[in-house]
Amino acid sequence: MRFFLEREVANFYSYLSTLEDALNTKRREVSMNINFADSKCVNSDPGDQNRKELLNLKVEAEQLEGFSNLLRQSYLVSLYSFMELWLIRECHIDSKHRDGGKSYKSIKEKGIEKAKKYFADVMRNDFPFGTSQDWLWITNFRLLRDCIVHRHGSLTGFSDFEADPILNAFVQNESGLSLFGVDNNQVLVEYEFCLKALKTVHRFMLDIFSLSTDAG
Repeated sequence: MRFFLEREVANFYSYLSTLEDALNTKRREVSMNINFADSKCVNSDPGDQNRKELLNLKVEAEQLEGFSNLLRQSYLVSLYSFMELWLIRECHIDSKHRDGGKSYKSIKEKGIEKAKKYFADVMRNDFPFGTSQDWLWITNFRLLRDCIVHRHGSLTGFSDFEADPILNAFVQNESGLSLFGVDNNQVLVEYEFCLKALKTVHRFMLDIFSLSTDAG
């Protein structure tokens, strides 16, 4: 199982690197075009075509940042779904062998909380859910994922929802996350955070599955 897990995780590392390389290349291209257009605007009139071109390029740069944020948020959602799928699948397979699936179906929780309860209560996995910093970080990561999926990447969505104070604190304190927008409630995701999320998920999954293998 570890071989297949490592291979899948390697794909996420590769995809993140490819994504950022493409964005950086485009960002450098736009920046060079802005500098060139700016140099042509020296002593030009406010309505000059060169100034209009410069303005369009600056708008393009802002749009690129917004698109970069959208792609990184999409990456995080995919990463979380990958982790959740692996956890739930392992619990389901174990339950099928153990008692025809009854133990898994009996757990009322959903998602990773269902997997956590199964690993801890049924498989008797020794992973320290209560004290693990990786697990605590992942539960906050889940809040961010829910915010992206259900609130369009905003703490309050497009309505008058209350911002989750735990998520708000997580965004404020994590390197690579920040707030922006007219209402300062939109979550901005940087490459740094995406890489940390991948490394944390990778480490957590190796730890919990290695304990499951040892127990088996």
